[in-house]
Amino acid sequence: MNHTISRRGFMAASGASLIPASAAISAPSADDDRLQACIIEIRDILKRQHPVVDEVHDNLSSNDDGTFLLSIQGTRRFEKYSGEGVYEVSVGRGTIAVYWLQRDVQRRMSDGSPIPGAEFFWGRRIIHGEFVEEATCVGWPRIVRKLEDWESRRPIE
Repeated sequence: MNHTISRRGFMAASGASLIPASAAISAPSADDDRLQACIIEIRDILKRQHPVVDEVHDNLSSNDDGTFLLSIQGTRRFEKYSGEGVYEVSVGRGTIAVYWLQRDVQRRMSDGSPIPGAEFFWGRRIIHGEFVEEATCVGWPRIVRKLEDWESRRPIE
């Protein structure tokens, strides 16, 4: 027995069966609203506790297997390089390390002018007032502050 269904009839039947499922997934619930309010409150508290933070980001993702991940991160602006010297630098996941830094700007051989974007930094790590490694390329350091008297860790005012 062959039954022919029109395209319009097929679309109506398909749409009708999908509407309840999609509406249930996308409809915000009271728990969603409460969760969002909690995340906003946590962001505000963390920003007050960490005044150096400029921006707080959050991300909530739900996985197909039923698990989830909530992350909240605060970011800050770092200082600009202000000449050769000793700096506190943020390394890894926010650990402070002390480095002697020197900027190296690549120049054109033809006229000696700087090549835009072709600069990098050399650094030597300092622990307990002693250099602990040879100078290495440190890329673009995240500078927390420059130290005037690095043995006493007194910042430049």
